[in-house]
Amino acid sequence: ANKADQLRGSAVIAIAEHEGETEIEFEEAYIETLNSYLLPEGMNIKLGRAFWTLGSLNAQHSHSDSFADRPLPYRVFLDKAFNDDGAEVSYSFSNTGMFTVIGFGSFKGNDFPYGGVEEGQEENNAQSAYIRVGNKIDDNSSWRAGAYMLSGDVGSRQTGHEHDGVTETYRFSGESDLSIFDVRYAYNALTLTGEYFSRSETG
Repeated sequence: ANKADQLRGSAVIAIAEHEGETEIEFEEAYIETLNSYLLPEGMNIKLGRAFWTLGSLNAQHSHSDSFADRPLPYRVFLDKAFNDDGAEVSYSFSNTGMFTVIGFGSFKGNDFPYGGVEEGQEENNAQSAYIRVGNKIDDNSSWRAGAYMLSGDVGSRQTGHEHDGVTETYRFSGESDLSIFDVRYAYNALTLTGEYFSRSETG
């Protein structure tokens, strides 16, 4: 729902059956300002639960992806996507002669790689920062490059796998820092994207 060109609200609700029980999950529920509504020119704010700006794909719902599965780095480093409660502030520069936007976010840290599926852990938290730049090459083509950081504290993250019927479980507590760099080239309907992921964890 939009309020003219000032505010936008969105909610994505999933209804699924898990172990014989019907579950309702709010995948997204957020509001965001448009066209710097009541803010300095170029600044916008997004609040709620959302897929935040991180790499080239995280901000879009997987149902709108061009492929059946997310690329392997998104599945390994983000369990497909970082979807958390929080806020993000972005600022677009209009006087640089090219597309330039910076953003900062603060989140509860309830989603992987922080709280995993366990919610309500007060010791978890996460922050993000990013910059994107780009420009037209000609009337048919353009480029864009971005650098992104997601950093936070992990109170307790549980992972595990099974070997010959025996389940091994691991718990991690500490700091988790993820860096992503992406480059995108678009020519008419063709888009080529390359991304580099790097994560450092200490704990």
